[in-house]
Amino acid sequence: MTVASIGMIPRKELRGQTVLVRVDAEDETKLNDSLPTLAFAAECGARLVVATHGGPWRSRHPIDAVAAWLGLFTGRPVNKLEDWKGEAGLRAVNGLDEGEILVLENLAFEDGEEIADDELADALGRLSDIYCNDAFALSHEVRASTVGAAKRAGRATSNGVVGSYIHMGGKVGVLVEVNCESDFVARTDDFKQLARDLALAIAGHNPSYVSRDEVPDERLASLRTEFADEAAAEGKSQTVIPAIVEGKLNKWYEAACLVELPYRDTDRKIGELITEKVALLGENIKVARFARMAVGENAD
Repeated sequence: MTVASIGMIPRKELRGQTVLVRVDAEDETKLNDSLPTLAFAAECGARLVVATHGGPWRSRHPIDAVAAWLGLFTGRPVNKLEDWKGEAGLRAVNGLDEGEILVLENLAFEDGEEIADDELADALGRLSDIYCNDAFALSHEVRASTVGAAKRAGRATSNGVVGSYIHMGGKVGVLVEVNCESDFVARTDDFKQLARDLALAIAGHNPSYVSRDEVPDERLASLRTEFADEAAAEGKSQTVIPAIVEGKLNKWYEAACLVELPYRDTDRKIGELITEKVALLGENIKVARFARMAVGENAD
């Protein structure tokens, strides 16, 4: 993992990434000091997870006050999550839109925070691609949410398998590379089944990208223009065209991006299936790339 000022990371590389920001909520002044960092990352399209410890809100639910404060001064949607460890946290993070903020329950209630408990640090690390410590006063302290989480965020996924599927008597074939952290997990039946399920989804739906953040800006601009022109041709008011365009774009994402495809005949998406496997197997899992081929698809 690269360690650098978040302002040095190119804006485009922050888009769609989950950034865990450790803030100091001891008082309003210190919390205000983190607003520029949160605003910058949100403007870049990052999904923000905010972790705090202590603060003046000594009730059982201090995140209510922190969330209200952040929502007021950032102008961004702010969600709260008390039970964030395990699958609940992964689901909540997976459901965040770009620019949204999720505030975790006060870490002062976690016994493992001040002793840098490995299990707590692992749980925090699984929620993020990028770690940002914006709590200057805590930068010298070894805690689960500082040193521990920083070591685990965006853990390298250098192992894995290449899943395959051949359909219709050899007429359609798929290869998909799915990565995890260890060879042990890569050898499990659950991980191998995930790779097969992904290959099946690719064969059946023929997506073009793994996720939204892979779609080139030029492609998005072209689609927005196309959808706007269609709405205008239908006589739609200029005041509603932007909403129509975003609605059509979201529909397009659901067909073009692997993680947004439906998982078999269920209400779940492929992205949710991957999240469930992360929680089950305890490691980061990423789809690196895929290829789908069909006999005669490139014929003149």
